[in-house]
Amino acid sequence: MRAGEVRVLGPVDVIGPDGATSLAGMNARLLTALLVAQGRTSGTDELVEAMWNGSPPRSARKLVSVYVSQLRKFLPAQVEIETRRGGYALSVAPDALDSSRFERLLRESREAREAGNAELDEVVAIALAG
Repeated sequence: MRAGEVRVLGPVDVIGPDGATSLAGMNARLLTALLVAQGRTSGTDELVEAMWNGSPPRSARKLVSVYVSQLRKFLPAQVEIETRRGGYALSVAPDALDSSRFERLLRESREAREAGNAELDEVVAIALAG
């Protein structure tokens, strides 16, 4: 388990200095919506739609800021929700997201295989499995 990471390949987990926290419900939906936006600002209305799927409560806009505040408490330093004009954006350090790390390792493995470096390909395959 690596401190300072977010896992989305499987259950949504945040690994912080105090250990693992599994996210569910609105916190998981909010984090997922911010991750899908890939660093761009997501407006409150966009997040309301993503979180409540067309059936928001009257207080949804206010609840977004409450859930942002709650989620920030779980996130490690490598993952930050930025408040921007018009909404929020997620800033994720390289390799702090398991799916990004997986994609990088897969790319490195393909490059190693194409370059004829079977030894590096094997090392990357082991990293992908572990």
